[in-house]
Amino acid sequence: MKRRRVQPPDRRSRTTPDNHPAASPSSTAAAETPAHDPPTDNPLSHKNHPQATPNNKIIKRGRGSSKSNRLLNAEKSPTQGPLAPTDVPPVDLVGGRAAPERSPDLEATEVPYVIQALPIDALIDQACRGLSLPTIRDRFDEIADSSLRQQTSYKTFLLEPLEAELEHRDERRRTRLVREATFRRPKRIEDFNFAVNPNIPHEVVNTLTEPSWVAAGHPLCLVGDSGTGKTHLLIGIGTAIAEAGLKVRYPTTANLVNELSEAAGEKQLTRVYARYDKVDLLCLDEFGYMELDKVGAKLLFQLFTDREERRAIAIATNAPFSEWPKTFTD
Repeated sequence: MKRRRVQPPDRRSRTTPDNHPAASPSSTAAAETPAHDPPTDNPLSHKNHPQATPNNKIIKRGRGSSKSNRLLNAEKSPTQGPLAPTDVPPVDLVGGRAAPERSPDLEATEVPYVIQALPIDALIDQACRGLSLPTIRDRFDEIADSSLRQQTSYKTFLLEPLEAELEHRDERRRTRLVREATFRRPKRIEDFNFAVNPNIPHEVVNTLTEPSWVAAGHPLCLVGDSGTGKTHLLIGIGTAIAEAGLKVRYPTTANLVNELSEAAGEKQLTRVYARYDKVDLLCLDEFGYMELDKVGAKLLFQLFTDREERRAIAIATNAPFSEWPKTFTD
């Protein structure tokens, strides 16, 4: 048997008792609705809008909508609904389904995600590191302040750090090429004393510091007695060529022959020849100071032959050309 809820009588509205013969489901529903709600012209009112709730919330009619309406009515009128306000679960107004409850611990620990913008200097530093621009990274503050004082144009301001970066890269490349040349000691043409050696023409030596003869594959021989500055000139010329951007190697004759002999014994001679073939200028010092054995002389002569008219070679020796057959016995 269906239980009916007894509603207390309201003075402003007529109610029919449950045991009265004229009572009907429609009259019971009318008694459950508060009679003190005044009529309104609000189009979103639950009396004027077919899809409006008593809280002026429009819900989507669909699966579970009747249950949602009952829950909303109970929330407005605690004494009229079947559930107390504390027992009403959260309702999804779109689908008419009960939403899952949120954990109080989770709500207390939730922190909104905040994006913090990095300073402009930090962004420039990161970009320069990503593009491998160390000079711009170190000097962009200085260049920016200078351009601001001089009120230069945007293009001029952009050109200045790029030129500084290119200049620094060239400097690092020159330093690397000089280091890879493995010179015995640092020597420069500017430090050579031409007054002590008047037979050495200054103009010719300055011409040899230009890389044109190296690019053409021409040979160079510095012949003279000990103490005349052959090694100084050889290292100075090699340093100038390396700073011009070409690859240079500086071995002594004895060290080069030993390297070739060891490579031949380890069956790596082809690899060593290929490595020296990539060198633009081979500066060979102390040539003719000692006699070479037959195998060493043959290996060195093969290296000379491979570089002939293709790669430049500079030799410093105290032996005149007439004594060279003593070095190459064959």
